[in-house]
Amino acid sequence: GIIPFNLIKAGLNSAIAGIVFRALLPFVQRHREMIRPI
Repeated sequence: GIIPFNLIKAGLNSAIAGIVFRALLPFVQRHREMIRPI
């Protein structure tokens, strides 16, 4: 069978979003520590 293009596109978008989120998370945490020193 042929896999729907929309399904591939949605899967790819979610995968990219996950990778980007994981890559940016350390920077976000460091940024928060800089803004709010305890």
